[in-house]
Amino acid sequence: MIYIVLKQLKPIFFALLAAIFYAINVPFSKQLLQDVLPTFMASFLYFGAGIGVGILYLFHWKNEKPEERLKKENFPYTIGMILLDIFAPVFFNVRNQYRFFCKCLSAEQF
Repeated sequence: MIYIVLKQLKPIFFALLAAIFYAINVPFSKQLLQDVLPTFMASFLYFGAGIGVGILYLFHWKNEKPEERLKKENFPYTIGMILLDIFAPVFFNVRNQYRFFCKCLSAEQF
């Protein structure tokens, strides 16, 4: 009985842990962004996440069922997701710089 309850609480625990790490990430990222460009920061974060997931996958691979593995027909979606994750912070940064540039131009007109 207790095992079943603990098994049901395990995903909730990991979801809360992920939320806590995400919340902690924001202030640390702001501190680091003072010295690091946002695009480099995003690339470092995604690179670190990729290494972490890769290490976890090495330990989990033996216990994984063959039907749970990534199939060839899923590769375009996976590559698209990776590219969007890479370019999203870059486009966000470009948009913010453009907005700042436009505000500076409108302030200089007066």
